[in-house]
Amino acid sequence: MDSRVVLPKNIVHLFVSNKDLDSFNDARFESYETEPAYSISVDMVKGSCTDKVKENLLKQARKLPKQDCISLMFVLKLQVDAKYMVSINIDTNDGIVNGAAGILRKID
Repeated sequence: MDSRVVLPKNIVHLFVSNKDLDSFNDARFESYETEPAYSISVDMVKGSCTDKVKENLLKQARKLPKQDCISLMFVLKLQVDAKYMVSINIDTNDGIVNGAAGILRKID
């Protein structure tokens, strides 16, 4: 029965677990012919504490799974021609909201 199922290439996939989602995304990235780029987050600690405490907090934060960081990743893999979907509300006035999708066309 599965051999007769033909899915359109660009449908939205829904997953039960983040692990399944990550596996799917990794496989999809491998299928693109473009070179990946990586965006590294710039994190900071606000408030009054010593530089050593701030440094330790940042180290701990980098080890957290993305599920504990409102799905924000320390390293975001980007690839031209890849389809992306926003998973949290970033800028509701600009339409960058949960569920918004697009295709990355250019990296400067």
